[in-house]
Amino acid sequence: MTISVRTKGLHAECQPKPRSLWKRFAQHIALRRQRQHLGHLDEHLLKDIGVTREEAFVESRKSAWDVPEHWHK
Repeated sequence: MTISVRTKGLHAECQPKPRSLWKRFAQHIALRRQRQHLGHLDEHLLKDIGVTREEAFVESRKSAWDVPEHWHK
């Protein structure tokens, strides 16, 4: 049995939809809030997630626009 996979002619509903400007803005605000909370975690909580105090501090100081690369796609 052979299964063929087409990569070029995908249907419109299969294409990733671009995120709206408002959705992107909301994601940036949520990321900023999460980073702020990370900077205030206790030592035992940081240890639970495998992050040092220094790493948490560096991450918490990043701007909301400094996002993971895959967000740009």
